[in-house]
Amino acid sequence: MKKIILALLALFVLSQVSFAVNMGLIGGIRNGLAGGVQVETGVFPMATFRGALEAQTGDSSVVLYGGGKFSLPKFPVREPVSLGAGIVSYIGQSNSNVGLSLSLIFNDLFDSPLFGEVGIDFIKEGRLIAQVGYNIF
Repeated sequence: MKKIILALLALFVLSQVSFAVNMGLIGGIRNGLAGGVQVETGVFPMATFRGALEAQTGDSSVVLYGGGKFSLPKFPVREPVSLGAGIVSYIGQSNSNVGLSLSLIFNDLFDSPLFGEVGIDFIKEGRLIAQVGYNIF
């Protein structure tokens, strides 16, 4: 059953790449050092769908993420800021855990396609997210 769910989640994330407005490389800290790809596609004017597939060095070797990115236009900083919320899954050889993720995303850092993300994954306990990414498309 776990293999079927993993295959469906991977198919869902990879199928979003074909419709993605933005595709980016992302890396940083989740449960360990992580690196992977992220896709975003517009859903509504102030909301986008985000999905990510990352490999990491922590207890779980793969991280799957799916959720939304919601613009915060009144946030008092120079760069555009968004709220990220979604479902995250840490998948390892012996166990898989699913939980919620909540983060702040700072877009267009230094007037470039660079973005930063800080937040927490809630899977049995809180885990820090600190990532940096670069939008390719």
